[in-house]
Amino acid sequence: MPRQRVSDRPPNAGWAPNQPQGRTFRVVGNSLTAPTRFPTVYIPDGHQLYMKAWPNNTSWIYVGFGSAEAMSGNSSWPLLPNEPLWYKIEDASVLYLRVLTIGDSIVCTVEQGKGD
Repeated sequence: MPRQRVSDRPPNAGWAPNQPQGRTFRVVGNSLTAPTRFPTVYIPDGHQLYMKAWPNNTSWIYVGFGSAEAMSGNSSWPLLPNEPLWYKIEDASVLYLRVLTIGDSIVCTVEQGKGD
């Protein structure tokens, strides 16, 4: 049987289509008393925002949906250095980063279409 070419496959065969581009960015905590908001980065339908605590962080970092949630250890997601996390959200700017050491950070990556 001949091998099926990618162009012969039905589009979107149960999976989100691959995007032609991607974006990687880093969010650095610059305050111990107020969380840092993520930048506005749109995530295409069917894709995820992948995050990883920076490997050289000196302490835990916390990610939350909103400023108050990020400040609370009971409602934010704690990450050790080099630990991953991902969310299926529409825009990264709904997330906030709280750090225990100024300069600790999280790196993020997402696939994107042209113009996103």
